[in-house]
Amino acid sequence: MLYLTSCAGVKIEQVAQHNDLEHVCIQRNPKVIVGDFLQILVEVLGERNIRSKVFLPTTTATIVEYDINGKVVPDKSIPKIQDECDYYITYVANMEWDMAMYMSKAEINLYNRYDKLTGYGEYDRGAVGLDLSKFNSTKFKLRTIIDGIFSNYPLTDEAIRKREKERQQKLKEAEENH
Repeated sequence: MLYLTSCAGVKIEQVAQHNDLEHVCIQRNPKVIVGDFLQILVEVLGERNIRSKVFLPTTTATIVEYDINGKVVPDKSIPKIQDECDYYITYVANMEWDMAMYMSKAEINLYNRYDKLTGYGEYDRGAVGLDLSKFNSTKFKLRTIIDGIFSNYPLTDEAIRKREKERQQKLKEAEENH
């Protein structure tokens, strides 16, 4: 399934509804400099009643521990994200400058515990410089991706009320500016 919004593109591979997808783990990406990205991702997943747990990336699969005599204590493996969750998310996001910083690209991948890609979403503002939608908020862009990937998972009643309140606020601001 492919969605296009203005000159920016959104590509979505929708996840099938699974009875066991009540929570996901998120592999934190320290290279992403979009300050509120992870917080918003957790919030937007919560709007669909999907709880999340954030994992820090690891560069090694094993910790070597020594006792007080300098002898190696048996290996203590760092838990793999797949051992902790049935589904996990990886992500990347880029920022650009054009009179202000904005998120120009985001990619979210949903995997099952066997590392099979089960859902995918991408926002890419494209190469058109006059498209003002590039200045939409990170939350708007992430909602677009998550709403596409998890469209088989209904919004909570609270999320519906919150989104309607936000929509009314934007309408009010637009009226005041004209």
